[in-house]
Amino acid sequence: MRINDSNAQKILLKRVRRQRNCKRQIQVLKTALAQHQAIETRLVADIDKLEQCLDAISRQRNQMRAWQSAADTLGVTQSIDLHQTHEADHQEKIRLLK
Repeated sequence: MRINDSNAQKILLKRVRRQRNCKRQIQVLKTALAQHQAIETRLVADIDKLEQCLDAISRQRNQMRAWQSAADTLGVTQSIDLHQTHEADHQEKIRLLK
């Protein structure tokens, strides 16, 4: 009978150890899952912030392009005005020299 009792005790101890080990593993997994979820939440928030920054940069870029286009148009107009003014001055000088 003692052999069976000894075997039963060994089996029971193994089961108790496995059960404790499983409980520890479950706790580790729960902790890891909670950390993963927290990281995922932070990543989503960071991605949202990045998307907002990219939208703002895109709007600024488009505004700068519009300003550059307006400046280019203004520069062409001023260039034409300057050319016409120089041409008129040149014609005036020729008229005065005659």
